[in-house]
Amino acid sequence: MKEIINQLSEIETAASSIVIEATKKKDGIFKEVEEKKRALDIEIEKEVKEKASILNNSFHEKMENDMKDLRSNTKESIQMIQEIYDTKHNEIAKDIMNRIIGV
Repeated sequence: MKEIINQLSEIETAASSIVIEATKKKDGIFKEVEEKKRALDIEIEKEVKEKASILNNSFHEKMENDMKDLRSNTKESIQMIQEIYDTKHNEIAKDIMNRIIGV
């Protein structure tokens, strides 16, 4: 009977040691996973910032090009209107006067 109790005690001690060792391994694995997760989060955040910066720069470059095109087109339109006015302003003024007086 004593022998059975001793064996059971030894089994319990061995089981406790296994549980303690498993808990240590589990804690180590959790710590390792957390470290890898933090490193991955940092890497992903860095990539996102880089891509956002690239997109932002691309957007600003496109916006600047669009603004240059708009300025150029506006300047051309103003020049064209000015040329029309310079060459035909007398005719335009007569046409307006005729419409006003009903001729």
